[in-house]
Amino acid sequence: MFELLALLAIVAVGCVVAGAIFVALMAAKFAIKLVLLPFKLLLLPVLAIIVIVKLGVLLAVGAALVGVLVAIIVPIVYGQDVRDWFYRDVPKDQWPKDSR
Repeated sequence: MFELLALLAIVAVGCVVAGAIFVALMAAKFAIKLVLLPFKLLLLPVLAIIVIVKLGVLLAVGAALVGVLVAIIVPIVYGQDVRDWFYRDVPKDQWPKDSR
């Protein structure tokens, strides 16, 4: 019976030590976050500028890709000579000369 009581005491002390370590680690984590908060708030505008620039670059690249796709698809849809559609109101003798 004494052995079980000693085992219970050892387990209880182990649980108290584990709980104390857990609480100490959580306190350290909170302290680190509290110390780093001013740096985080200082860098927030820089992060916002980076995000805005990134979105602008992505938008520009997307617009360029759409332009390239349109330049590729239009001749396929309208046939070999796109000038037939583009210069539809201009007589053929006034079309620009081919540079080929």
